[in-house]
Amino acid sequence: MKIKYLFFLLIILIFCKCSDSTSPTNDEKVFGIYLLKDTTLITSDAKKLPLEFLQVQEKPIVNITNIIEYNWSEQKLTLTQEAFNEFKTIDKKIKSTYGLPFMVMVYGHKIYLGNLYPLNSSYIHEDFTP
Repeated sequence: MKIKYLFFLLIILIFCKCSDSTSPTNDEKVFGIYLLKDTTLITSDAKKLPLEFLQVQEKPIVNITNIIEYNWSEQKLTLTQEAFNEFKTIDKKIKSTYGLPFMVMVYGHKIYLGNLYPLNSSYIHEDFTP
């Protein structure tokens, strides 16, 4: 199920970045990665709740204007320097090796719950174990 949502998200990103600058899809609210309002909640607990019950912060850490390109074959986003600096700031705020949950939203709809890990973490979330 998550693969379906991720694929949907990637298609939207590609079409949004392929549009001209006057297109309404260039609106910052088209796509966003948000931290949760409840910063004490860890991802394993957040996953037990329906996405619609999880509240996000008002300002996204990344929006559509922060994406320079997406490399489909490597599944790699290239972000603006501003967005990159925001992630460096967040990395310093992550106090737990369990990371910090985030929500991907498209046109105001909650699509995917993910997790940001600190650079010094060796923790592997149970979803990623073989």
